[in-house]
Amino acid sequence: MSKHALPLPLIDENSVFSSEEYKSAKEKFKGYMNAGKPSEWQKEQAWAMACAHDNYLDLIMRVYAFAEDAIKRKDLENYLGFAETALAHTVYHHQHEEDFAYPLWTSWLGYNPLPSVSSEHASFASSLQTTLVYIQTVRQSLHPAIPSPISPLNPAHSHLPNPIAPKEVGLDPSKPFDPVALRKYMDVWVPAMISHLSHEVDELTPIIMEAIGRERLKEFDKLLQNKLRAIDPSWFLVPFVGTWPRNVEKDVMGLPLIVRKVLIPFVWSRKYWGWWKYLARPENLTFLGE
Repeated sequence: MSKHALPLPLIDENSVFSSEEYKSAKEKFKGYMNAGKPSEWQKEQAWAMACAHDNYLDLIMRVYAFAEDAIKRKDLENYLGFAETALAHTVYHHQHEEDFAYPLWTSWLGYNPLPSVSSEHASFASSLQTTLVYIQTVRQSLHPAIPSPISPLNPAHSHLPNPIAPKEVGLDPSKPFDPVALRKYMDVWVPAMISHLSHEVDELTPIIMEAIGRERLKEFDKLLQNKLRAIDPSWFLVPFVGTWPRNVEKDVMGLPLIVRKVLIPFVWSRKYWGWWKYLARPENLTFLGE
């Protein structure tokens, strides 16, 4: 099996992923990633968020781009596994912000430092989750379907808006997978997500970070790392490593050599390897890397 990314299918010029807003957001995130980790601690959160947002936006774009191509390749089962992971990652990121990160910052400061974030989440989060429910339901109808990995999502205890029934938005999970309907619906809600991903990075200003304080941000990072380490790395860690350029992955994660050269290539990435060929850089998951 090839260890290199599949050729990215052409995307229609009228797609959200051909829009100036998408290109502008990607250019912004690329600028942060190319600059590397900032030396000033007050700028680290914005930089890390830009790197994370580039990952999620790339994953969502690939769900859109490969929807029809996967059928032509007779690889729908692997594509749906990848799509479920990509969407669930993006839901979890925003659920984490709503339920953990920003409430914690608010409790420390005595006021909400990012008051617009929740309203921005509300503009697309329900639709994002609806798309995830559609993909999950269609995937579970396949026989034999690869069991879903353990996901950290806990919608019953989340402040994110509830998903809409897929049928109400033209996604019928009782019928065969419909890539045209999927793309049509994504063109509706992804623009709001792109706007949010770009704006949120701008909101994480050095002034806010100064108000929170360096020691509390260190505490926050430790709490975050503990939460992320509790998640199955074959589901959570692998897509980041297979998406980011190596220099970004090193700057953000700083993975130990045994993780990078043993656990990822020989244990974690193999668990769902068929899914990862839809990532931007699956070769990063091998022993030799790029």
